[in-house]
Amino acid sequence: MKVIRYTEANRSQWDLFVSKSKNGTFHVSRNFIEYHGTKFNDHSLLAFHDEEVMGVLPMNEVGSNVYCHQGLTYGGWILSAEIRLDEFHQLFKAFLNYLIAEGFESLHYKTIPYMYHQIPSQEDVHMMHVAGAVCSGQHVNPVIIPAHVPAFQERRVRGMKKAVKENIRIEISENIDSYYTIVEELLRAYDAVPAHSREELVDLKNRFPNEIILHAAFHEDQMLAGILCFETANCVRFQYIASTHQGKEKGALDLLFATLIRETYSNLNFIDFGTSTNNQGASLALGISQQKEGFGARTSVQPIYTLALNSVNWEALNAFVS
Repeated sequence: MKVIRYTEANRSQWDLFVSKSKNGTFHVSRNFIEYHGTKFNDHSLLAFHDEEVMGVLPMNEVGSNVYCHQGLTYGGWILSAEIRLDEFHQLFKAFLNYLIAEGFESLHYKTIPYMYHQIPSQEDVHMMHVAGAVCSGQHVNPVIIPAHVPAFQERRVRGMKKAVKENIRIEISENIDSYYTIVEELLRAYDAVPAHSREELVDLKNRFPNEIILHAAFHEDQMLAGILCFETANCVRFQYIASTHQGKEKGALDLLFATLIRETYSNLNFIDFGTSTNNQGASLALGISQQKEGFGARTSVQPIYTLALNSVNWEALNAFVS
């Protein structure tokens, strides 16, 4: 196996591979990664067996540390559907040797949640374990399987019924500007700001008009609530769940959630509600967690690993395949 650093010359090769991989989505395409511009010092990698790409890894560097790309929600090794565990073992060793030769001291690795796999792809989790990595954090992501949704909480049902009486309607909207204002006002109450600027969110929506969809709740012509939905083959992720004060009073968000779960995305394998924890899983955002669980979402986790490159368990790695 040979591991090389990504350059612009690899763009089409990267994106073609992601489109055919067993665990890639548009989130790890170059067009998505690079909307950040120069905010991150990109150090993405490609792995080859002979001349064939076997894996790609979105990554950035900060001093002597390398990270599975900090601008992405997820993004470990994206792999070929044909790769076998013993082949990934060779890829992984070549990967660690590359990092050490480049002078890096620590690897911070976040996985791609299973909901986004087209084919099971957790080879990296096991290799991190064998190499001696420690789990340094763990996001909690409430998830729904639309075919098996637990009963909605009675409070949420009351909100839905109220919204119907108030003639709230649910539509797809292109009005990112109004929606962003709702998000800003909501987060301001928590002394927080959105992770994306208004311009970045518009840019992302323009880059992926068929994958990033704004579903919103309206009363007459006024937007009262919205959820930005990132659609992939198996799973949709709810981002920036937000409502105005009037929207809360009218149950707009309750009806929006119910419509997306029971109608819009009822044919998908999973609905990912996004994280309900702060500080890499150290503390629970209780109100957010209760809201998501009120619609039947239940806990899944996304582990984050740290591996000190001067203390890799090479004995165990080399013994894994004999």
